Amino acid sequence: VTDALRLGWDIDKVYELTGIDKWFLYQLQELLEDEHLLEGMSLDDLTSEKMWELKQKGFADQRIAALTKSSPKDVA
Repeated sequence: VTDALRLGWDIDKVYELTGIDKWFLYQLQELLEDEHLLEGMSLDDLTSEKMWELKQKGFADQRIAALTKSSPKDVA
């Protein structure tokens, strides 16, 4: 499902094909938008507030590190 959203599929189409609740699909899309924003950023670009927000949303240190091309140790 996330691959379909990454490819730009419309939420209504994904809902039609999967039956997954639209609220959940919108939440996934929001997480993917956060991922997209992190790509190309460095860890130094993230404020402590943004880091807290990402972790509250469930982003793992490893995922943040991968997206910012840094080490998970630096994220923690």
